[in-house]
Amino acid sequence: MKKLVVFTCLLLFFSCDDGNINIPVFSFDSTVNTCGDLTLFKINENEAIALEVDEDNTDNAFLNQERVDELVSVSMISYRTFESEPNTSYFCQSIPPAKPLLIDEWTGTGNLYITTVLTQDDNDTVEELDLLKDSDGDSIPDYIDSDDDNDGIPTKNEFDEDSDGDGIDDYLDDDDDNDGIPTLNESITSDIDGDGIKDYLDPDTKIFLPARSLTNSYTQTFTSTFTIELLKLENAKGETIQFDTYNFGTKTTTKSIVTEL
Repeated sequence: MKKLVVFTCLLLFFSCDDGNINIPVFSFDSTVNTCGDLTLFKINENEAIALEVDEDNTDNAFLNQERVDELVSVSMISYRTFESEPNTSYFCQSIPPAKPLLIDEWTGTGNLYITTVLTQDDNDTVEELDLLKDSDGDSIPDYIDSDDDNDGIPTKNEFDEDSDGDGIDDYLDDDDDNDGIPTLNESITSDIDGDGIKDYLDPDTKIFLPARSLTNSYTQTFTSTFTIELLKLENAKGETIQFDTYNFGTKTTTKSIVTEL
């Protein structure tokens, strides 16, 4: 990344007004914050950079899309320095607050590119590397199937157990007590014979019930990386800040998917 700062005021970019020091640092971490539809911004102590994207982000619609090095339209790019650190709501207001006092502002242009990578996980604690494996044949791959055996009990609640000793872990066994009645058709709360074992794990209790309703849930995580090419900013005094390539940062959003089966 190459940065060029052009000084029109001597003494290493000291402000010529009231003796205040005004040195652009451009030292931000990689995390991008967002507001509304759609402002991207970062704050580091008494400096901030923000840009407005000409896209609708209602319900994170813009951020929750896979993209590869896609050029998006930007209506505003602004770098500001303040007398003190602004809070994260500063750019989330239609009229910026009077404080902290704005010392200087550079505005300009640049080409914003975004790459968004999607990862999905059912958060069931099972390491599932084969993205095509579908243990229960329900057309939902195991890595996004929160109930890998379709027995009505989440995989995370059955992992690493083999209640009936048949060599099949409960999370892949649709008959956890091997009594011939699918776990899906046995009660997971009652203990009819009072022996301290729930009916679905008790081979001595064989009561066939209507199948419980099934749902599946998993999480989608979208990680967006923003890069600005040919960034050029200028303040009212004609001082400019330029980057051939500026790595603006990353933003991660998540979306929960729940479906009835």
